Amino acid sequence: MVHMGMGLICTLFPLVFQATWPVFLLAGTAVAALLVVRSSTVLRTTIGSSLHGVERSSLGEIFFPVAVAAVWYFSLEKPLYFSLSILVLTLADAFAALVGTKYGQQQYTTMEGYKTWEGSFIFFAATFLCIHIPLLLLTTTGRAESVLIALLIGILVMIVEAVAWRGLDNLFIPLCVCILLNVYGSFSASQILVRIAFILLVIVILFFLRPRTKLDDASILGASLITYLAVTAGNWQWAVAPVLVFVNYVLLSKAKNAVGERIHNIHALLAVTLPGLLWLLLYYRQQQQIFFFSYNLAYMAELVCIFIAQWAFEFKERSLVRITLKSSLLSFAMIMGPCFIFIYREVGFAGVALAFVCAMISGQLFRFTQPQIRDCPLDNQRFFRQGLIGFGISAVPWVGMVFSISWPR
Repeated sequence: MVHMGMGLICTLFPLVFQATWPVFLLAGTAVAALLVVRSSTVLRTTIGSSLHGVERSSLGEIFFPVAVAAVWYFSLEKPLYFSLSILVLTLADAFAALVGTKYGQQQYTTMEGYKTWEGSFIFFAATFLCIHIPLLLLTTTGRAESVLIALLIGILVMIVEAVAWRGLDNLFIPLCVCILLNVYGSFSASQILVRIAFILLVIVILFFLRPRTKLDDASILGASLITYLAVTAGNWQWAVAPVLVFVNYVLLSKAKNAVGERIHNIHALLAVTLPGLLWLLLYYRQQQQIFFFSYNLAYMAELVCIFIAQWAFEFKERSLVRITLKSSLLSFAMIMGPCFIFIYREVGFAGVALAFVCAMISGQLFRFTQPQIRDCPLDNQRFFRQGLIGFGISAVPWVGMVFSISWPR
């Protein structure tokens, strides 16, 4: 009731406020009050009992007003998009929780335990209705377009809700709805239909390969979203690096041990994909070729770390120096080889040499910074280090550009 009550009130903000500061003031006040409730044991068990009654650790009540302020800022010129974004969070998220808890039987694994397919389906259905009906009745969007936009956003945001943890769905859901409405609002029906077919195809393929991996189900859905973003925000060339990393991950996973052993969660997926996603989004905004180079460097560095972690565990008799060298060379050839086919004219021999040096450095950084590397650790600290290596290595060309070194734009 708190979630839905707050959400429905916030949905009406465009009818009440014209400026930004009142919404920011309300959001800031709400965050401060909620932090006071969270920090006080007495308040948590009295007036805050409905907010803190969930068994899992969650910051959802803090993210809610933050999301309201963020979506308000990004939808100043289109107040309807603000209302639809908050409406999806308010109704779809609540209905999914109610139905999943009461009737959910078909479970899928997530980092925090499990969710249910019934709950996710209700989330999709509620999102579809929250978007389709207002677009059809309150805008000039055509009938076919409003249906297809609602379908596509419903699928994508359902995936976001499935992979979110610790209440981050309260932040990610409205932001994603707002961004997607702005992106797809001007698309034709055929353009949207192609994207729906593509995301569904990717989901089917990845779940077909699921028995060959140790990813939990939420991470499989997350991988499908990353692939979708690579192709739609960039083009098919941007999908080559993540697909090669995933193929190698599948080959490294032993099928007989993978079934029923979902030990790689969303943290592992984000460690591998977030560095590259940063450069993809920058390319989408600025259309500079240097970001494609950095994008591939990021996935190359991540593949180096994956190879080292796996082979150091499997072949304990081999020296780490040999394993590191092999991992670096193989990753350089697999990831940067296709990359140079696309952009060799822009980067030239200097780019090849830089990528080779970055591959060598990636291996050494992971070997010397990762404790107990022979045990193939799966803790969050390992994935944090791995992600930092990817960020650092992939930022080298950008740093060179900042200091006026000639790189392709």
